[in-house]
Amino acid sequence: MDETFIITMTSIIYCVIHFLAEGKRENIYWYSSIIAIVISILMNMVDKEGWLSILILIPSIYLFFSTKYSELTKDNNPRISYSFIVILIAIYNFLYIVNFLNLSAIIASVLFIWLLGMIIILTNEDYLKTICYFTIVVPLLKLTGEIESETWRMILYSILILYITFLSVKYLAKSNESKNALGLTGIVIAILFVFINPEYIVGIYIGLIGIITTMIGYYKNEFKTFFKGGIIITVVNIIYQLRNLWEQIPFWLYLLVGGLALIGFVTYKEMNNKK
Repeated sequence: MDETFIITMTSIIYCVIHFLAEGKRENIYWYSSIIAIVISILMNMVDKEGWLSILILIPSIYLFFSTKYSELTKDNNPRISYSFIVILIAIYNFLYIVNFLNLSAIIASVLFIWLLGMIIILTNEDYLKTICYFTIVVPLLKLTGEIESETWRMILYSILILYITFLSVKYLAKSNESKNALGLTGIVIAILFVFINPEYIVGIYIGLIGIITTMIGYYKNEFKTFFKGGIIITVVNIIYQLRNLWEQIPFWLYLLVGGLALIGFVTYKEMNNKK
C-alpha cells in the first residue's frame, strides 16, 4: 500500500473530525470520519504494515474523544459507542493482525484484557462498560485457543458461550419471554458444544449447568422456564453418562420395571377415581 495514500487518508480523517467539533453539519462530517477510519483499518489489515497501524489507531482515538466532548454530540451516546467500537477494532488490528510489537497471542490477549479491564474500572459510562464486556470475549477466545487439552479447550469455549448468553440476556433482551428463550437457547448450544465428549469431567460440567439452571428457575420468577429446562438437562445428562451401564442390564429387567410402573400408575388412578 502506498505510504503517501495512508498519510493523506489520515490527514483527511483528522480534518473531517475537526470539522465535526466545529461545523454545523455534524452528521455529514461524523459519518464521513467513521467511514474513512473503517476503510483505512480494513485496508491496513490487508496490507499488515506495522507503522501504518499507528496512523490508523491515532485518528480513531481522536474521533472518540472529539465525539465524546463535542457539544454537538454531548448527549448522543450511540455516536460515542460507535466511535468507541472503531477504536477497539483499531486496537485489535494493532495487537493481532499487524502485531506491531511482535507479541505472542497469549501476551497480546492478556494486554487487551488488561486494557479493557482498566476501561471498565475507570469509566463511569455504563454503555462503554457493556461494549467492553462483549469485546473481552475476543482475547478470551484467543487465550482459549492456545490451550493444548482438547477437553478443557471445548469446556472453556462452552463457558464463553454461556458468558455471551448471560450478556445478551442482561443487556439485549427486554421481555421475560425473550430472556427465557434466549437464555435457554444459549445454554443448550453451550451443552451441545461439549456433549459428545466422553470425558467424565464433561459430565460433571454439564451436571453443574443443569443444577445451576434449575436453581435460577426456582429462585428467579422471571426465569421460570429455566426450572424445567434445568431438570431436563440434568436427567438427560444422567441417562447419557450411564449409557454404558444400560447395556449391561438384562432386557427382562426393563420389562419388569416398566410393568411395575404401569401397574402402579393404573392403581393410583383407580384409587383417585373411587375417592
